[in-house]
Amino acid sequence: MTLITPQEAQMLLGIQDILEGRLPLLLDAATVLIEEHLNRRLLKKAYTQQCVGGGQLLYLNAFPVESVASVTCEGEAIADFHVDADYGVLVRRAGWPNAWPGYAVDYVGGYELSDIPLPIRQACALLALNLNAGVSHAGQKVASEAIGDYRVSYVTDAVKGQGLEALSPTAASLLRPYRRIGF
Repeated sequence: MTLITPQEAQMLLGIQDILEGRLPLLLDAATVLIEEHLNRRLLKKAYTQQCVGGGQLLYLNAFPVESVASVTCEGEAIADFHVDADYGVLVRRAGWPNAWPGYAVDYVGGYELSDIPLPIRQACALLALNLNAGVSHAGQKVASEAIGDYRVSYVTDAVKGQGLEALSPTAASLLRPYRRIGF
């Protein structure tokens, strides 16, 4: 499932066709890139996640969190925690001691498709368009072009930067407020 429908992407981008049928697949790829860049899952569904302890907080990958069905450690249920639903964090006064293999958390988290913030949907549409542009030049972007005695030079993403920022600085800027910094 993608973060935006092909029809909404067309509207946001102001394009008439759906890139010869490639837009749905490009949106799928853009969704994966965005979730990887944000270090979180965005689409609402039921998740089972193993969380590592060692502090006051357990971080869930999908938020906002709608509900937490259970938290267990080595088969024992844990109920004395508070959920910060907006940030996907479980807080426990006693802390979350290191335990192997960690804490199993069953929960529902993420956004309904209709509730995904507009900047994230816009970034998904922009990334799909950039991914499509990269197809015609084997992933490279045109750095300069001339017409008389035709010349063209390309810059690869590896030269320009890394990750999503290299592919679309605008999309990276739109996504910045939603990014979970590593923990």
